[in-house]
Amino acid sequence: MALSRKTKETLTEIRARVLREVGDPDGDRWNSDGNYTDVDEAVNNQLMEMGTHMAADFPGEALLRSTITYDESSAPIALGSTIESEAVYKVEDITTTNLPIVLEYISPLELEDYDPGQVFGSYYRFRYSLFAPSGIDPHAHRIQLYPKANTSMTLRISYIGKPFVLGAAGDSSPLSPRWVELVSLGAAIKLLRRDEEATQQQYIAFAKLHEQFVNSSQRQRGPKRVRRRRRGM
Repeated sequence: MALSRKTKETLTEIRARVLREVGDPDGDRWNSDGNYTDVDEAVNNQLMEMGTHMAADFPGEALLRSTITYDESSAPIALGSTIESEAVYKVEDITTTNLPIVLEYISPLELEDYDPGQVFGSYYRFRYSLFAPSGIDPHAHRIQLYPKANTSMTLRISYIGKPFVLGAAGDSSPLSPRWVELVSLGAAIKLLRRDEEATQQQYIAFAKLHEQFVNSSQRQRGPKRVRRRRRGM
């Protein structure tokens, strides 16, 4: 066998790993419906757990950007179907291309302090607040700037994307192949814990692998800086 780099594993391969870990390699117990429903749910729950951890502590792994046009006449405006308010990481005013201005978040409970009326000029530092959907779509979160702008503006929204999940047998794991054992072991524990069948050895191995995952992820943290307000804004 030739030496090679480890490649990403597909959902089919991860399923086999999980079934071996739970002592059911033939799928007699955990694939009774022939569709791996419980196994796939456990795998995806483990992927979401790891993805959420990455997004919370090391957002660069899941950070996305979207540009929207903010029209004061229709404010508050929808952030877009893919952006939920809890995922917003940063909002920038990029109306003037060469002068992006980071906007400060304010709570809806503080709005009266930042709404003196209409503000003229393109270099004002606005604040923003986030609101729930106005209709029945639970994903149509909204944003509003304070004070009121007199023209339309271009906003760049940096937000945390939703975790990836596997839906087809041929899908490859969205995480590095070095964590495939952590994914499969975590999924196995999720299947076994309902009936308290997960062993102490499995919990210890999972804790060790998860610690390695966290330590490896920390290299992406980067330096922490205190944000300062730009002069004249």
